[in-house]
Amino acid sequence: MISIIMALSAEFGAGTTDQSGPRAAIAFIFIYSFGYALFFNAMVWVVPVELFPFFLRSKGLGLAVFSKAVVAIVLAQITPIAIEHVHWRYYSLFIASNFAAGLIYYFFLPETKGKSLEEIAELFGDALATEQLEDVDTSGKEGMHPAKHLESA
Repeated sequence: MISIIMALSAEFGAGTTDQSGPRAAIAFIFIYSFGYALFFNAMVWVVPVELFPFFLRSKGLGLAVFSKAVVAIVLAQITPIAIEHVHWRYYSLFIASNFAAGLIYYFFLPETKGKSLEEIAELFGDALATEQLEDVDTSGKEGMHPAKHLESA
């Protein structure tokens, strides 16, 4: 979408008398924003929650949302200046950053769709509670599984 916006802005930039190009560019901006809001923008809420262990989850999510807000503020401040000076070439920044983020998401973040919480924990290298329970014998009785000891108590 941004590539189309960039091409339309390059072809029908300032000084054009044909209004169909700029209108199409505006339409593609809305289409891109809709898609970005549904898919890419949600990553700031999803990835930290799955990436960080439970005790760091709130701090990780807070840092991610803070970083996103700071980047949004910086972009809101520099975009008018950049558009004025580099015109349609400014869109290449967004194309490159979205492409890089897509590659990072695809190659470095494992798929968790349809997996249980235990399977997700195992994907991220966490020790499973069931494995830890089997390794610990709290009963003091030889050969008795800890779960059996809890049931008999």
